[in-house]
Amino acid sequence: MEILNSTIIRLVNSGILNTTEHDVPAEDAYKSYKFRKALEKAFKEIAEKDKELPKTAGVEEGKEPTKEQEKKIIELREALYNDKSDLGNIIPLSWASYHSLANENKKVAVQLPINEKDENGNPKFVTQFIDVFRACEDLLDGVLFKAPED
Repeated sequence: MEILNSTIIRLVNSGILNTTEHDVPAEDAYKSYKFRKALEKAFKEIAEKDKELPKTAGVEEGKEPTKEQEKKIIELREALYNDKSDLGNIIPLSWASYHSLANENKKVAVQLPINEKDENGNPKFVTQFIDVFRACEDLLDGVLFKAPED
């Protein structure tokens, strides 16, 4: 199953990798686990490609990009985000299992960056709790779960 890289980034940033599968049948728990592992792998590959964008745009290591190179990096990043990654054979959960999974994960902890730095100059983060499956339901429909036919 192929999925847009921008969708993978949105799902990961929403905290889907921090979810658990305790309240669903074992078969569906494994499907959800397999989905998370495929997302994690794809996200790492996207991040690696993203790191290479300045080099691809002609920026020398240790140098600041020119305005033209910055434009090229933005174009390359847009193309990367609009590209797709293959998650393998993802089998959707039943509607009932998806709702059990969503109910179990109503408050997933997500670290969000804030515009402050700590004493070492590293970015500061704040923990927020997100109902990830409700927030991303439109992205997961037909991927992680299949809605019942009317």
